Order: sequence, then structure tokens, then C-alpha cells
Amino acid sequence: MFNYLILSLNNIATSKVGLDIILNPFELYTLPLDEWITAVVNFLVDNFRPFFQAISLPITWTLEGIQSLFLSIPPLIFLVIMGLIVWQIAGGKIAIYSLIALTLIGFFGAWEQAMTTLALVVTAVV
Repeated sequence: MFNYLILSLNNIATSKVGLDIILNPFELYTLPLDEWITAVVNFLVDNFRPFFQAISLPITWTLEGIQSLFLSIPPLIFLVIMGLIVWQIAGGKIAIYSLIALTLIGFFGAWEQAMTTLALVVTAVV
């Protein structure tokens, strides 16, 4: 039995087509995962749109409220508040690193995007 298996593998390996199958088995068959996921998502969207819209409404309100709160606070005051919060929770070193990181974000011109991201995180936690 073992000799037969060795001979079969040897015959497959010596032919060009057999060698391609052995070296790249994914050419023979791949799972159409993208098609399956697209079909499931389309089904969910088509059949449960009102449900998803009802769920998204309070989440959207919460997100927009937190985002407008974060963007309405002047950056310097926000830095002080965040520094104090981080200092109380994680200690002085982490507070300094956080302030440096937030300051760099502001100097890079990404303050509004960072506040939007922070609002997303806070909304997800709440």
C-alpha cells in the first residue's frame, strides 16, 4: 500500500499538471467566501433594514452628541482634562506620554479626526 502511494505521488510529481497541483493546490479550488459574505449581507440589508435603522438612530444621536462635546472644548482645556484623568487612572508617566501624543496629533492637524475617533470609542464603550 505504501509503495503504491509513493508510486502514485511520483507519477503525479513527474507530470507538469500534477506538479502544479502539488505546488499550488489553491489553483484547483478556492472557497468563494467573498460571494457568500456578499449574499448574507445583501439578505440582511434587504430583510432587516428597518431593524438596523431603529438600532442605529440612538447610536447616531449618542455619537453626534459626544463628538460635538469633544469638538466644542478648546484643545488646551481638553489636554489639561485628559492629562488629569490619565494621571489619576494610570499615573504620571502615562499622563505625560498621553499629553505628548495628543499634542503631536494637534500639531499634525488631525485634532478633529482624533476627537471623532475618541467619540467613536466612547460611544462603543457606552
